[in-house]
Amino acid sequence: MKRFILLALFVLASSWWGAAMLRRLAVARAGMAAARPIAGGGGDATAALRAAAGAHGLVISRMQVTGRSGGLARTEFAMAGAEPALRAAITDLEGGRPAVRFPSWRMQAVAGSASRLRFEGVALVAPR
Repeated sequence: MKRFILLALFVLASSWWGAAMLRRLAVARAGMAAARPIAGGGGDATAALRAAAGAHGLVISRMQVTGRSGGLARTEFAMAGAEPALRAAITDLEGGRPAVRFPSWRMQAVAGSASRLRFEGVALVAPR
């Protein structure tokens, strides 16, 4: 019986440790993704969006540089997170350098979560 209890405690402790390591790995990967430019160009367009998302703990689920519009880089993207974090990230993007504007966007609740929102839109990023 004692061996069973010791084995059960060992398995439980290992799974807690494993879960903590997976969380650390996810945070490290998110940080690396925020610093890495997207293949195919975009430069400052994607860097500004990634930096704002990373600084506010948001998850970028889609990002695609779709060309230029009037000298501005056009990027379609989607990110999700808590409402205050989304609002703060958007405020930082619109007030920072390079200037980012959202000519079309929508914000909606994430299914199954009362506190998470999804922001989808097109970002126009001015060159530095």
